[in-house]
Amino acid sequence: MAEPRDEARKGWIARWIERRFGGYRHAFNQPDPSQPHALQEPRRVAVVGAGLAGLGAAAKLAERGFSVTLIERNDYLGGKVGAWQTTMPGGREIGMTHGFHAFFRHYYNLNEFFAGVGIDRHYRSVGDYMILTRDGQRYSFAGVATTPLLNLLSLARKGVYRLREVSGRQTRTQMEALLRYDPERTFAEWDEVSYAQFAAAAQLPASLALVFNTFSRAFFSDAEKMSMAELIKSFHFYYLSNDGGLIYDLLDEDYEIALIRPLRDYLERHGVEIHTGRAVETVALDAQGRFELDGEPFEYLVIASDVVGTRALFQASPALAAAAPRCAAGVASLTPGQRYSVWRLWLDADCDPEGMPGFVITERDRVLDALTFVHINEGESARWVAERRAAGGRGCVLELHCYAVPEDIAGGAIDDAAEAALRAAFMDELRTFFPALVDAEVLHEDFYIRRDFPAFHVGQHASRPSWDTELPNLFLAGDWVKLPFPAMLMEASYSAGLLAANAIFAAEGLREEPVFCVPPRGFLAGVGERGK
Repeated sequence: MAEPRDEARKGWIARWIERRFGGYRHAFNQPDPSQPHALQEPRRVAVVGAGLAGLGAAAKLAERGFSVTLIERNDYLGGKVGAWQTTMPGGREIGMTHGFHAFFRHYYNLNEFFAGVGIDRHYRSVGDYMILTRDGQRYSFAGVATTPLLNLLSLARKGVYRLREVSGRQTRTQMEALLRYDPERTFAEWDEVSYAQFAAAAQLPASLALVFNTFSRAFFSDAEKMSMAELIKSFHFYYLSNDGGLIYDLLDEDYEIALIRPLRDYLERHGVEIHTGRAVETVALDAQGRFELDGEPFEYLVIASDVVGTRALFQASPALAAAAPRCAAGVASLTPGQRYSVWRLWLDADCDPEGMPGFVITERDRVLDALTFVHINEGESARWVAERRAAGGRGCVLELHCYAVPEDIAGGAIDDAAEAALRAAFMDELRTFFPALVDAEVLHEDFYIRRDFPAFHVGQHASRPSWDTELPNLFLAGDWVKLPFPAMLMEASYSAGLLAANAIFAAEGLREEPVFCVPPRGFLAGVGERGK
């Protein structure tokens, strides 16, 4: 993980911008050190869902003496960062994951948690944030200034766009919205506007439109569906509110080794009762207001499943929905994003692209959004390749990603027809970037299509449920809940679980865990605006 930036090395403009933000790492709460740290009497908490939100909530609660039962319907922990084994020809077991994940340096809460568990020792810099175009160009973000605002000028100097292309009134006015993020005003003005509408009105130059397009699809949505308000929040969170830059960290080992095993060990050391392969079908309430899961009573409940599972649980739990109607209505409004697909290939071919990081974003035609060179990033795959090459053979491990499968492929279905169409489209587009790999022998593969990431579509923000509910002992956690500060993806997921744990601590009179966030408003929020 990168060392904190040296204040003395920053120029005066960078220091002024940081001061204008009040720093880049804001304390969301102020824990009272005089309050007790741990429970004196037992309390039972059920956590449904073992993704980052559930794992984080379970860990923090167990640290404080709560009796925590963690229930996960899959056979593995981790949710979207989960890992499992796949069997290669010959019987060798090798790791497979849910896809590539980037651990950005402003993931303040998640990184703090991982440091406490020891996961951060597997962090390694990706080295570059790179976009490949179909005509052979490479847009590199290595060396781009990391200070907000200065990073925008630095992109121009790197040739991502020309300043004159965005200096026109129409483009400039639209682009200013990115610097004016405000949690209320932005959603009031932009949540009913799609990114496609914004891009058309802004008349973005082609190169800048490419950057925006790839960023938009990272939230599992095509441009016509993606809420511009959510995209403004995301730009604020990732690029315009911190000086961590876009050069993120990745894990240098298979996720089972680097992430899941340390988390499981940590939870078990703190007494968490873990159930995998177990689905919670319904939730009831007893006369004392406790939650009953499979006949077991719990004083507190944290629902940290994905949007599909959470909706199904509320639909099957009429007593829960009746007790928390506002929460239930918000959950009912949730929808998953578009389908996404990951195809990992173990190939009889060498592929060590010079000058490229282990993960690259691609200008897609139909489906190919990104490529991961898994053997460059992860130790287990690197060892498999090294063994083949030591024996005189060849090998590489390649992963193809589509974050937003077009709805016209197999009519939006998840079936054999969709898989066949995606395989063909993946290979067709791979030929554009690495033609020699298309005809390589496939030694092993793992392919899947899913639809369980949350949608951030136009007009959904108002009905999105919050992490807290009208019941003092019921909480929602995940990257799909409404948070009181800007965060997205893994940081949002873990932070929601942390907020749920803190609310339970407060209810029991215990000291809260510290929570941090990026600046809550954009650099130009409120500047030159009337009627505020």
